Amino acid sequence: MSGGPLPRPSLDCLLEPRSIAVVGASDRPGSFGSRLVREVLSSPAAPTVHLVNRRAGTVAGLPALPSLDAVEGPVDLVLLAVPDEALEGELARAASRGDRAAVVYGAAYEPPLPGRPTLRQRLAATARGAGMALCGGGCMGYMNVTAGVRAIGYLERNPLPAGPVALVTHSGSVFSALLRTRRRLGFTLAVSSGQELVTTTGDYLGYALARPGTELVALVLETVHDAPRLRSALRLAEQRDVPVVALTVGTSERGAGLVTAHADALAFAHVYRQRNCHAHRNGDV
Repeated sequence: MSGGPLPRPSLDCLLEPRSIAVVGASDRPGSFGSRLVREVLSSPAAPTVHLVNRRAGTVAGLPALPSLDAVEGPVDLVLLAVPDEALEGELARAASRGDRAAVVYGAAYEPPLPGRPTLRQRLAATARGAGMALCGGGCMGYMNVTAGVRAIGYLERNPLPAGPVALVTHSGSVFSALLRTRRRLGFTLAVSSGQELVTTTGDYLGYALARPGTELVALVLETVHDAPRLRSALRLAEQRDVPVVALTVGTSERGAGLVTAHADALAFAHVYRQRNCHAHRNGDV
């Protein structure tokens, strides 16, 4: 007796969702939750969208549910437009429901307490424990032009020009600047990956290379979160003769300080120096 269909990979659920829950959906003009709803509802792929607002009622003229628990069945993607202090509870709720992926837009910051894992560490542990893909925290989301999904809380060009470029950037400012440029750039995928608590540049790069139409990859890196996965994806790019242009940020002391302030991470130059010194000590280079 055969079983049911195999579940879709969590990365596919993140970047090609068929169903989306927007937690923190809002009707308040100019709010992040309002912009996010507007962008998601304009996705050409027309995924099923559930709007969650604890006051319920309606949002954007559509019925809103009071809690993620009121959404029937697991969804592919949960978009968390909630304050940092609500992130842990909402992500845990999504994980317990079997939701497959999430985007954390907030900075995920709380004052550190001695002996306790940070909020970011706890969010990462929750997502990994549930097998969820996770974009962010501290990100602007993504636009999958090929798949027709707009998971962003900022009003960008619509439609975004299609073309051969896949963009992954730690910097939200670079993300917006390139999406709004007057230069003739077209995209297959554009990701503002932020802190990369779970899903990393290497994952996005591997995804982009597996989709038709990606002929050039642009990376803006403040640090490297998963070096083996990134190396593997870069080897795949080489095999497929897809050029990769990488801008590494934080090579100066001032730049490194800005990276630490922005993403709470070691800057690229510091990571390189540490690994290079380690390799020299072990005779690897």
